[in-house]
Amino acid sequence: MSQQDQDKSPYFKYAVDLLKALVEKDGSDLVLLGWGSSWGPIREAVDLLREENIRARMLHFCDVYPLGREGFSGRIGRDARVVAVENNYTGQFADLFHLETGIPVRDRILKYDGRPFSPEEVARRVRSLL
Repeated sequence: MSQQDQDKSPYFKYAVDLLKALVEKDGSDLVLLGWGSSWGPIREAVDLLREENIRARMLHFCDVYPLGREGFSGRIGRDARVVAVENNYTGQFADLFHLETGIPVRDRILKYDGRPFSPEEVARRVRSLL
């Protein structure tokens, strides 16, 4: 999408503004990436990890497309360890995120049994990756 098209699109502006609003806990090298219903468990897991002096933050999307390519590297950092938290078998959003932004998703926390994540489960699985 060209810059001119982006400027005309109210959705694209909203998506970029949403990105800025939901990059939380800046200043850490561990980024939990999610979308949709994963917001609550990831948000609470970040708090649990921070209580244990594990510097974590989250990046969450309500909608998975379009992502908007600008601003990710500066907000996340090229050296950040991005961990996707997804309720599916393959981590499809992690693949899309990497494809669209060029930022690799180093690890994936996946759950595909039909049940939602709990904050404690996300925090425990993150700790096991460190």
